[in-house]
Amino acid sequence: DGYHVHYKRSTATDWVDAGHTGMERSMTITGLTNSVSYDVRVRLTFPNGTGRWSDAVTASPEEAVPLGEPRSPTVSGSGDAPPEQEAGALPTSVSLSLGQAEVSESAGTVTVTATLDAPAQDGGIGGFLTAGADGTASENIDFTMPLSIFIPGGQRSATATVTITDDDVDEADETVVISALFDLGSAVLEDTITLTIADDDTADTDGAPTVSGPLADMSLKGPMPREISLAGVFNDPNGDSLTITAVSSHHHIATMWVSVDDSTLMVVGISTGTATITVTARDADGNEVSDEFEVTVAPAS
Repeated sequence: DGYHVHYKRSTATDWVDAGHTGMERSMTITGLTNSVSYDVRVRLTFPNGTGRWSDAVTASPEEAVPLGEPRSPTVSGSGDAPPEQEAGALPTSVSLSLGQAEVSESAGTVTVTATLDAPAQDGGIGGFLTAGADGTASENIDFTMPLSIFIPGGQRSATATVTITDDDVDEADETVVISALFDLGSAVLEDTITLTIADDDTADTDGAPTVSGPLADMSLKGPMPREISLAGVFNDPNGDSLTITAVSSHHHIATMWVSVDDSTLMVVGISTGTATITVTARDADGNEVSDEFEVTVAPAS
């Protein structure tokens, strides 16, 4: 995709392929003869096809002039005045519109339409579609859309489809800033429009786990471990599986770990003092509840 450049001597009939520039808007053509007139033309290529060739520009390369010496212009034109606009002239502007400016995540798709102020000429006009960094939605995560759009010859508009991802994440509404660019060679037509994706997920607070059997404070002597059963400590109203984690306020006094199956908690005294152990149960929806208890560690007798 990008710009495709042809050139030839003005007296020749066959064009020479100078290659592609990608999205760069300049190219250096080497191997030309100074003071000889050349014609250059450009067109846009994209995944769905190619645009029309631009009108040819005539120029003559000239030998570099040493610094400080006067020089004559290095580009010579035909000298003719630009032709007046006629019926079938190139479009001068493009505008974007959306089937809906705001949609729910569950909408599935949204149509974006690019409309020219005049019909595309023979061969059609191809353009690029991009999602700007100003949008808060992430491309290929919250939505997908094509990279290009093509308006056939004789037509003024074409459509592209934006596909919305319906996820299960409770999040803020997000935006997609859609831009279109059509490079006609003689002019670049651009427009931007914003699509809002409204979140349709809610946090499952009604199904949050609860503490049904609070953990009791405990005393330890020395480094002897104590195993605590977690059965009946937490309850989930939906019967969901719970993931258990634990943390100590002072690991140098008492530390702990949860068994692989989340059924028991092992507490170990490290040094004399008091620490608070916080145990948290979390369900698959991200809802969680915590219980805590104190551990007092005394010297070993």
